[in-house]
Amino acid sequence: MAQIEIAPRARPRRPRTRSESERPRLALVPPLPPEPAAAAGRAEATSTGAVGSTLRLTARGRVVVVAILAAPLLIAISLLFLSQVDASSDPTAPRPYPMVVVQPGDTLWTIAGRIAPDRDPRAVIHQIREINGLSGASIQAGQRLAVPPG
Repeated sequence: MAQIEIAPRARPRRPRTRSESERPRLALVPPLPPEPAAAAGRAEATSTGAVGSTLRLTARGRVVVVAILAAPLLIAISLLFLSQVDASSDPTAPRPYPMVVVQPGDTLWTIAGRIAPDRDPRAVIHQIREINGLSGASIQAGQRLAVPPG
């Protein structure tokens, strides 16, 4: 029996647009050796990122750098302002009340009329009793009472 050999198919060649002689050839030119002093200066400048650096910032890059640098400063300023917020602006914080010393013959009604003459004395008496934790209307001469402001 005879053996039949099958040859691999040859790929069809693409038509050439330029001839081999028309193609531009690249000439390889070896680089010149650097001068010793100039090479040391360039290596130093590149390692420190100073002279001859190729890093360039776009406008967006500048904004990002400024934002990163300004963030700690803004946080510090905001914490400074938040720490100095007046406690009187907090409605749950206890407010210091003015104190009144009960004189002989004083009643809650006379004290209420003295500290808030333009308001209803019954409402002021109620506030005085709540502030001082009084269960009744009896007070003693020399007793110190916290009263609502003006």
